[in-house]
Amino acid sequence: MKILFLTYINRSGSTFLANLFSKSPDILVCPEGEILMNELLVKPGQPFDFGEVNRNKFVRYFKEDPKLKFWEISEKVIDNLPKSATNLEVFFSILNSYKNQTKPEASIVLFKAERLIHLFDNLLEFISMNDICFLSIVRDCRGVYASQKYTKFPETERFMSQNPVETAINWRIHVKEVLRIQKTGSLELIIFEELIQKPDEVFSALIEKLSIPFFKVEGKNGDLFNRLPESHKAIHAGILEKPILEKTDNWKQVLTKTEQCIIRIVAGKSFVKIYKNSDKHICPIFARLLLGSYIMAYLSKKIIKKLRFFPEE
Repeated sequence: MKILFLTYINRSGSTFLANLFSKSPDILVCPEGEILMNELLVKPGQPFDFGEVNRNKFVRYFKEDPKLKFWEISEKVIDNLPKSATNLEVFFSILNSYKNQTKPEASIVLFKAERLIHLFDNLLEFISMNDICFLSIVRDCRGVYASQKYTKFPETERFMSQNPVETAINWRIHVKEVLRIQKTGSLELIIFEELIQKPDEVFSALIEKLSIPFFKVEGKNGDLFNRLPESHKAIHAGILEKPILEKTDNWKQVLTKTEQCIIRIVAGKSFVKIYKNSDKHICPIFARLLLGSYIMAYLSKKIIKKLRFFPEE
């Protein structure tokens, strides 16, 4: 079983891309399940203690987690997890069980999560690149923010972002890691705008690079959408439609000129490295002044979050 790890920034087109993969009879695409990543991939080489506490914890995850419960993994699967294994081996066992119950003919599993890019070095210590492949889809950070600004997290009903600086910083950090890993030949980069403008050409080239048997995308429905949590289907309804070219630059109508300037400033050289032919931008003084207030808001949020999770004793 080969694993494709798809990493991204929220609202970059990752579910659209994943759904294209799900059209292949050889590929099972998992719905999101960050809790598996947090529990098993942060320390992949750590021995997995299959005691009653861990068993009950995973049973609870698959019954109650807003995303993981839609995997419909039974307690029998959990009881059959490797008894003497590492976290990584348990992760693979869960994915293999999910494949066998959902799409047994598949030989490739795609698992997607936003933070995966930051776990690359950890995973590389314990797994061969012959068994995994990293993918990242990158979208113009102005388009990302335009979507995040008006999209709510289904679980919390909170907007994904209301601060262009926060989105641009997260985007820049992600892209720096993507470009670093890409230089090693261990990651395939997909540009969202190119995928939307030339879906057949870009996707066909991608599956050829990955040595995946060719399959017809046009006229076929992916099987991912029906396995998404009900609360997530609304924000991912677009994956069932043909690519809308206007999506690539709708940020021009959605964002103010000031927001556009601020994002370009913060994204910095990383933006130019991805979008080499991008137009030069002129940022008015007012935007630079407003940038300071967004930075203060971003830093305040980071400090509050740190205090919340690491309270003083």
